[in-house]
Amino acid sequence: MVLLRRNERCAFVSCFMVFFNNSTLRRLIIAIAFVTITILNWDDKELLRALRNAAASSSSTPHNATDGPIATVGYAISITSCTKKFNPFDAAAVLKRSIELNSWPKHPKSRYASKFYAFIRTADAAQYNFLSDRCGSQLSLAGWHIIPQEDMINLSLIKEPPESILRSHIFRDGCCGDSELIKLATYKIQHEIAVHLDLDTLVTNPFDELFNVMHFPPDTVEGKSARKQLLEVVAPTYLNRRSSGHPSRGSVNETAAEELLSNITVNAFYTKDYNMINPKKEGHVEHVGVQGGFLVVRTSLMTYLKLRDMVYSGEYYGGQDGRTSGWFKSGYGRHIWGSATIQGLMGHYFDHVDLEHSVE
Repeated sequence: MVLLRRNERCAFVSCFMVFFNNSTLRRLIIAIAFVTITILNWDDKELLRALRNAAASSSSTPHNATDGPIATVGYAISITSCTKKFNPFDAAAVLKRSIELNSWPKHPKSRYASKFYAFIRTADAAQYNFLSDRCGSQLSLAGWHIIPQEDMINLSLIKEPPESILRSHIFRDGCCGDSELIKLATYKIQHEIAVHLDLDTLVTNPFDELFNVMHFPPDTVEGKSARKQLLEVVAPTYLNRRSSGHPSRGSVNETAAEELLSNITVNAFYTKDYNMINPKKEGHVEHVGVQGGFLVVRTSLMTYLKLRDMVYSGEYYGGQDGRTSGWFKSGYGRHIWGSATIQGLMGHYFDHVDLEHSVE
């Protein structure tokens, strides 16, 4: 009996060592565990929604490509720096292909075509030549149209109101400092609707239900239908904020939500980084940063200039209380990753400046 148990222990140790030393087996088991955990934690409504969309796509008759798309949407990515170890080709090619597969004419349910743009930060846009730039040439080869971008902001021109910390802080904020603001060039793309995505994104379904709301006016048949469908994807936190001014307070029933959205004109769709705030701090819960890797906007030079002027105002203040810190002392402060640039700036803009036309 003792010998058997020893043999069992030896067998266990041998199996463990095989697992530890075999990288392929180890990765396989980790992948299986990841998928299992994901399935177990997947929200039932989201799962049913995904299955329903997949069934509709597979059973539908592809549209006639000669009918033409409703509109062409501009998809953009941003490269803030091109380091020696950074190779954007694979990620850019996969992202582009995932968008194409969920756009007109390849997806049977989509009526929106796609075009692809890559913003690349450079010191001199007029002299930039993507053929002589490693990242630019790779992205062009992957099918992206290169748009060189100089820094949006001249740091020396940022005003310094009393207690403002923007000029001294923005260049080292978040992942990329002030260079991340080149994402705002999305507002200048020559399409009615533009989408900015990070390179580590994969599109798995068409965005038509969002695009329809932006493209069709609320008094049209298509516009009314699109706004009813919006009820399925709008975040409860947005409805709460519209009704009570607080994302976690208020109770909006379906009838009230439908009335709220029935005549809405949407200039932007976005999502937020709730996993990056402290849920025990009231100010943090009320002021959550925008996820900078996903923005759907109605292009507008006026909006671009308004955002630029907000940065030049210098109205950004220190502190992490989530109440009187950050942009215009509205609470979008340093408890947010990237608060001085996209995540905090757009959080303030969507929640305070253009709340009625920006939907989470």
